[in-house]
Amino acid sequence: MTPIGFCCTALILVVGCALPDPVSHIEIRPQHFQLRLGEVIHYTVLTVSATTGPVFAKDVEFTTSDPSRLSLVSPSGVFRAVAPGAAVVMVKAHGAEHRFTVRITDEKMPPMKVVRDTEVPRITADQVLLVGHANRDGIDHTAVARKGIDEWVAKFKKRGRPVIYLVSATYPNWYTSDREPTYAVLSEGQEHELAIEAGEVVFTGGDFAYCTLRNVQFVLHRKLREVGRDPILLVFPTDAIWTGGKDRPYPAPMVTLSARLDQAGSPERAYDEVIAGFLDRLIHEYPVAGYPGPKSTPSPHLSALLKDATIEVTIGDEFRRTFRSGSGRLIRMEFCRVQ
Repeated sequence: MTPIGFCCTALILVVGCALPDPVSHIEIRPQHFQLRLGEVIHYTVLTVSATTGPVFAKDVEFTTSDPSRLSLVSPSGVFRAVAPGAAVVMVKAHGAEHRFTVRITDEKMPPMKVVRDTEVPRITADQVLLVGHANRDGIDHTAVARKGIDEWVAKFKKRGRPVIYLVSATYPNWYTSDREPTYAVLSEGQEHELAIEAGEVVFTGGDFAYCTLRNVQFVLHRKLREVGRDPILLVFPTDAIWTGGKDRPYPAPMVTLSARLDQAGSPERAYDEVIAGFLDRLIHEYPVAGYPGPKSTPSPHLSALLKDATIEVTIGDEFRRTFRSGSGRLIRMEFCRVQ
C-alpha cells in the first residue's frame, strides 16, 4: 500500500470509529409554558453537545405527569391544555432527559373555524391581507412578527377588508391577538389555490425565504393563469414578516425582515443580499423547497408564466429597481414598514 493510501485508510478508520459527542442538555422550542384552556402547542426538542450546538432531536419521547390537565395528543410533542392547573412534561432524547412545567390558566382560548381552500369562494376586494403561519411553535418561536401582524390585521378589519389566515395543523399555536379572520384556511406550507381578485395583495407572517415565498408563488400562479393585463401589486410589510438573521440562522430566534434589511446597511445592498435572491428563487424554484410536491403543485412551472413579465421592486419611498423587463404582465413588489 502506498503511503497516501495508508493515510487515507487510517483516516477513514479514525473517523468511522469516532464516537459522537454526548448530549450535554436539551432545549425546548418554543419557551412558552403558560397556556389557556383549549390552547394547543407543538413543542420541538433540540439536543446540544460541545461541538454541534443545538440540533433537532429525533426519536423523542414525551410524557405528561397529568393528562387530565395537559393532554399529549400526538407523540411528536403536540399538547392540549385541558383543565386549569399545572403538569410536568418529561422529555427523553439521545440519552438525555429534561423536564419542564406547563401552567394552564382558566382563561379559554377562543377557537378558530378552519376551512380548506376549496371551501373559500372567490375573494373580491381592492385589498386582501394574507397572514401566514403566525405560530410560536413553528420557526418564529419568539414571535418577533406578532406586533406588526396585529397592526395590519387591525387596520384591515377596521377598513372592512378581507383578512385570510393560513393555519397549520402541525403547528397550531397561533400567536396573533385576533382570532376572527374572514377565513382561516388549512395550509401546512402556505400553499393554497385561493382565487384572489384584488388590486393589492398584502403578505404578512411566514418565513420570508420559505413559507412567505411559497405563498407568493401560489398567489402569482393563480393570478397569471387568469386572463388580465392589469398590474399585479404585491405588498410586503417588513415588520410583519420574519426571517433568519445575517449571521445567526435558525434555530436561533428569527428577526423581522425590517431588521434583516437594516443589517445590509443600505437599500442597494438589501436588494442585492436579500430581495434579488428571493425573486430568483420565486421564479426558478417552484415550489420552493419542493413542497408540497409535483402532484399538488399547479402546472405549468411558474417560470413559464413569468417568462415575459416585468418585475419592479421598491423598498420604502426612495429605492426602486427593475428586476427584469418584458412585454407581458407588470408585477410590482413593494417592501414597506408597518404604517
